[in-house]
Amino acid sequence: MNIKLSLNKDLIRKAHKYATEHGMTLNQLIRNYLTNLVIRKGGAEAAARFLRVYDRTTGDCGGWRWNRAEIYGD
Repeated sequence: MNIKLSLNKDLIRKAHKYATEHGMTLNQLIRNYLTNLVIRKGGAEAAARFLRVYDRTTGDCGGWRWNRAEIYGD
């Protein structure tokens, strides 16, 4: 999919220079940025879901305690 962006010429020039210095195209730089942005947002959403579940639980495991032998099959 193609998109059209309206950006300042100086910003484009600096971003292109940065991309070139890091061995990528401006297109790759923008794609990487957007991918990382979405991944971070997904991680934040997952953390928020975890905290909501954590807040609703009592943490009671019925007296069970872990031990190395059970977990690692020693």
